[in-house]
Amino acid sequence: MPKLSASAIAALHEIEANFSEADSRRVKEIERVTNHDVKAVEYFVKEKVRQPRAGPGTAGGGRMPPISPVIASSPRSSRPGPRSSPPTRSLCTLGARRRTWGTLRTPRPSRTPSERNCPCADPPPRSRAITPPRSARAGFALRRRHNVLLPSMDSVIDAVRAMALDTASVPMLARTHGQPATPTTVGKELANFSYRMELHKAEVLMTEVRGKFNGATGSYNALMVAYPEVDWVEQSVKLVEQELGLEHNPMTTQIEPHDWLSQLFHGTQRFNSVLLDLDRDMWGYISLGYFTQVAKEGEIGSSTMPHKVNPIAFENSEGNIGLANSVMSHLAEKLLVSRYQRDLSDSTVLRAIGVGFAHSIIAHKQTLVGLGRVTPNLERLDVSPTPLACPQPTGHPRSPPLTAPCPLARFPPTPHRPTWRATGRSSRSPSRR
Repeated sequence: MPKLSASAIAALHEIEANFSEADSRRVKEIERVTNHDVKAVEYFVKEKVRQPRAGPGTAGGGRMPPISPVIASSPRSSRPGPRSSPPTRSLCTLGARRRTWGTLRTPRPSRTPSERNCPCADPPPRSRAITPPRSARAGFALRRRHNVLLPSMDSVIDAVRAMALDTASVPMLARTHGQPATPTTVGKELANFSYRMELHKAEVLMTEVRGKFNGATGSYNALMVAYPEVDWVEQSVKLVEQELGLEHNPMTTQIEPHDWLSQLFHGTQRFNSVLLDLDRDMWGYISLGYFTQVAKEGEIGSSTMPHKVNPIAFENSEGNIGLANSVMSHLAEKLLVSRYQRDLSDSTVLRAIGVGFAHSIIAHKQTLVGLGRVTPNLERLDVSPTPLACPQPTGHPRSPPLTAPCPLARFPPTPHRPTWRATGRSSRSPSRR
């Protein structure tokens, strides 16, 4: 198979660069006949490469010839090897049923390398991972991860870290089981979240995006029949790793098993869950008066109660995290399972990848909005030294006894709530911290 000329490569790039709404409609017209989305794209490309087009390399802006002759392979007799008689159809085509090709005005199958030896499951995983030709080494998964998802995570982490540093010395009474506990600082509690989110972001960053090019069932069958003299394992590694910049997966069925996608979803899901923990804590701190919200001029905090400002940003973030994690949880579990060497159940759910990530991005932005509108309420956060006088039994001989009184006058028992003795329970009942 001869290499594509520079003008042919430029023409192929032009198809992608100038893809229009009319082209999209043409693909759908073809798909209504083929009932196969990838074949529809294949036939659309065939139509395009047979059309004469102006090329940047032509002198004086003239017309370059169609690129289909350049793509078409040379006669098999010109290639070494014992199989030099009639062209061999791919194994996929040999097992396919006859169709009425006249409707599409396209040749019968397996006439050009654009369709030979490339099953319908080979292009989609690579197109999800890369978007040729503008960025052959970084595309949908790589490019969206590095240009959209990771920066969004970084923006949240940076905002929480900056707020933690600003409030590092602001005291706050910690609460365990919702009850007053011991002193801490606002900054320390916020730093907990930034540290945890950084760990999960690293897992997303370290996920290797994998690709395959090994035929209809991952065994190189048609490739070796068509070109037996080629080391297809080596060529597959070269194509996936050197040309596409992905991690080569040598062991697949018809589809790349999606394990890396599951890892990416789970990492994003865990990051979102930590963010959900932050959202709910901030909501609670606002309710306790630890933070006050600053409303912008002209904004209405409540439709009927203008004296309050609702923490809607954190609530919106919580809702979007719920949607994002639900979608990604299903994707992470579903995509690991495919019957035998392939079923189509993965194809339809893969269309929802963007849904999970989109709701994640919305949640990140809403949390940033919420953090930008809160300020510590120093008067409410002022912790008197009385909690420091509370005994903290450690088992050391000098540790105060368990029955030592704790002068927390600021937090007396709720009057309508009975004490342990009033309910008849023993004072020696073990307490949970």
